Amino acid sequence: MDKRINQKIFFVIFCLTYFIGSQIAPHFLNGQFIYPFYHWKLFEGPPIVREDYFITVEAFNDLNIEESCFLQNCHFLPPVAKRNRIYQKIQRFGRAVDQSPAQADELRDSLEKRLFRDGDSVSYQLVKIRYKPVDFVTKQIFYSKNSLGSFTKKMSLE
Repeated sequence: MDKRINQKIFFVIFCLTYFIGSQIAPHFLNGQFIYPFYHWKLFEGPPIVREDYFITVEAFNDLNIEESCFLQNCHFLPPVAKRNRIYQKIQRFGRAVDQSPAQADELRDSLEKRLFRDGDSVSYQLVKIRYKPVDFVTKQIFYSKNSLGSFTKKMSLE
C-alpha cells in the first residue's frame, strides 16, 4: 500500500513539473517551443482566412439548379462526392487550372470519373474561394468567389 501511494505522489509531481516546465521554458528560449512540451500559445486560434478550390454544380441531368450549390452540399449526387480524397483531387485540379492547363485536362477526366456516374450530364464551375473555415461550414459565408472556368461532363452509356 505504501508503494502505491508513493507511485501516485510521483505521478502527480511529475505531471505538475511537466506542465509548469512547458509553460515557463518558452520564456527562456525567446518564444520557441520545445517538442513535446505543450504551450497555450501553440493554438492561439483557427486560421483566419483560407483560400481553396471548390466545385459548384449548376445543372445535373435535366435538373436545372437556380442557385448553384457547392459539390459537398448537393443532395442529388452520389455520396463519394463528400470524401476527403475528392477534396484533395479538387485542390490539385484547381492548382492545375491556375498553373498548367495541359495537366488540368488529365486531372479533370479522373475527377469526373470519380465524381459522376456514366450517363450523367453535369454542368459545373471550378471556383476559388477565400473564407473563414468556421463561417463557411456553419453559414456558407465567404469573402470572395472567383470562377476559374465552367465545364460540362456528358458521357453516354455504352
